[in-house]
Amino acid sequence: KILAFLLTPLYTSVLTTNDYGIADLITTTITFIYPVLTLAIADAALRYALDKSNNKNEVFSVSTVFTVLSVFILLLLKPAVILIDNSLSEYWEIFVLNYALFNIHNYFSNFVKGLQKTKLFALQGIIHTLTIIVCNILFLVVLKMKLEGYLLSIVIGYIVPILIMFFGAQLYSYLVPFRINKYLLVDMLKYSIPMVPTILAWAINTSIDKYMIIWMYGLGDSGVYSVAHKIPTII
Repeated sequence: KILAFLLTPLYTSVLTTNDYGIADLITTTITFIYPVLTLAIADAALRYALDKSNNKNEVFSVSTVFTVLSVFILLLLKPAVILIDNSLSEYWEIFVLNYALFNIHNYFSNFVKGLQKTKLFALQGIIHTLTIIVCNILFLVVLKMKLEGYLLSIVIGYIVPILIMFFGAQLYSYLVPFRINKYLLVDMLKYSIPMVPTILAWAINTSIDKYMIIWMYGLGDSGVYSVAHKIPTII
């Protein structure tokens, strides 16, 4: 978080306030919609992977199905999502890609924690941050790609730790055999669905003001607010 905070002067010197507002709108909207579309299945992945009595393949299969299904649901909800701000329609493909990678990274990291591979979990978190920083410097400073470079940095920042966890924890071995245990599925949903309102409440507490600023003043002012918000957040 400190390293990301120190990059703020880079963002403000390279990106316009409108650009930063769009980037922040994408990441903020993802935090709002993911618990609803995935039914917070990533949290259940951690809980049920920790339980030695559960079949890890079945836990991983259920999590995978809900994550993939949520992407298809998002694609169907495009008209509703772009009502938030028409800027999302212009960056729809990168928005969906970010959403998919965010959720894969989320449930992969929870599943890895459930397997008690703590060192790998910690390592991927550090690499996640370092990858974004290196990509930001490359795309924003060297290649001068501006907003597209910033968004691409986030995408690559997810892909690298996803691959590290996929091969480091041998997650591919949990895909075969791929089977859905309907009793486990129901149990996982009984655990995860009650958590959806809590996750949404947290998102509302931390982010609803950004939407209000966008609606009343526009993306430019939202970008300024998002940058300013980093200071109390890091404290």
